[in-house]
Amino acid sequence: MGDALFYGMNFVIFFAALAMLFAEGIWSNLLTLINVVVSGIVAFGFFGPLYVLMTDTFGIEYRYVLPIVAIWAIFVVTFIILQRGFTALLSKGQMKFISQFDSIGGGILAACVGMTMVSFSTATLHVAPLPVDMFAAHFNYNPADGGYGHPDLAFLKVTETALGASHWGAGGKPFDADEHITTFRKMREELETKSALLAK
Repeated sequence: MGDALFYGMNFVIFFAALAMLFAEGIWSNLLTLINVVVSGIVAFGFFGPLYVLMTDTFGIEYRYVLPIVAIWAIFVVTFIILQRGFTALLSKGQMKFISQFDSIGGGILAACVGMTMVSFSTATLHVAPLPVDMFAAHFNYNPADGGYGHPDLAFLKVTETALGASHWGAGGKPFDADEHITTFRKMREELETKSALLAK
């Protein structure tokens, strides 16, 4: 069940992005890919303070739900700002490509956007209030041994590279992918314990 759900979810995300962007050209999809990557990195870099603020505002009882809300809120806002500002500005000087090359290259970049959205989306599931074994081995693994074969870990490692060296991010603290996964796995385990007690 875990495998089917994991692959089914990724299939939907990938082909939804591919379908929306396939008809676009190289330039447009290249800018969209950059915006998705930057928005995802910003979301993981700054969701912590927003999560704390939201917890203080709505109450500690919502602490298991708010991390994923915070990440997606920052991602969506950042992406919209980049698409409306950065993309609109660069689109005025749009590069021209041979029609056939533009179509093929645009399709390839649309697939890259789809894969990036899959990686980002699965990475956000680590902070979601889901069972630890929800997606079987795809969701519960030792990050030190996971490698880039896991789409979620791939995005988290890219984020670690982008934020770690320069300490860019909330509070000047570098992002650590392994620590992130471990911390929120413990939170999900804690939630499972509480849910089991409530069920009794």
